[in-house]
Amino acid sequence: MATSPALLSRQYARPSHPLPRQLLAPSPVAVAASPAVRLRVRRGPTPAQAKFGKFDAADAPTEAGPTAPATSEADGAAGKAVLEDDSCLPSDLEGAIWQSGKASADFVNSGGMRGIAELLIPQLEFLNQEGAQAEVWALSRILLDTLAEETGQVVKAVFPDAGVAALLKHQWKDAKFKCARS
Repeated sequence: MATSPALLSRQYARPSHPLPRQLLAPSPVAVAASPAVRLRVRRGPTPAQAKFGKFDAADAPTEAGPTAPATSEADGAAGKAVLEDDSCLPSDLEGAIWQSGKASADFVNSGGMRGIAELLIPQLEFLNQEGAQAEVWALSRILLDTLAEETGQVVKAVFPDAGVAALLKHQWKDAKFKCARS
């Protein structure tokens, strides 16, 4: 597949064969005037690289219990900090969904253009139980209402099932978001 040169910017256009790089020697006058002259070679941005390896739970560091009793004030402050960190966790599932909606809104407000919010709810493993799907829809409404309120923008929820999208659109006429189907 040939690409016309007009479609490529000069920055990313590359010739079909590599060109040899030649450095010009500095003039003797410049070397005499300044002994610490460096030649700069302009290079493109370095490509992003990452190395991935298999994670083994046996290699993970484990939390070791305290070897000595915690009697100092520094240890007491560290224990208090751990308790304070847990205080920001929601106490129930609806609170967790609300917190996820708030975090998604923070992402959008910080300049994020598109995002997918996927909620993994272990309490709802079996959707064939009576009322489980209605609970999922109620939780999704909490997330979407929070997202619409926090961003102040129009939010569109895309449901994979056309029947569900139509049902929820009919039931949630007062919703602050729009329902669509994929």
